[in-house]
Amino acid sequence: PQIVSLDRAQTLHIDGSRGISVLRIERGRLRFTDSPCRNRVCIHRGWLSTAGDSTACLPNRVSVTLKGRGGAAVDTVHQ
Repeated sequence: PQIVSLDRAQTLHIDGSRGISVLRIERGRLRFTDSPCRNRVCIHRGWLSTAGDSTACLPNRVSVTLKGRGGAAVDTVHQ
């Protein structure tokens, strides 16, 4: 797992089983912006901003769960 703070804007490129998933962090929130999956459900999920929010790109085996309290939580990315 990779742990990333949501305190600063950044773009993450996560290498999954089918290619690169791209996640965007800004203003204490996170979302998938690109992924090699066909249906792109992970992208359509939108912004995650509350502790406990989660999403995944199942075909690419990349998942995201927000940890901590409030919108400025710490995010964990699994592959």
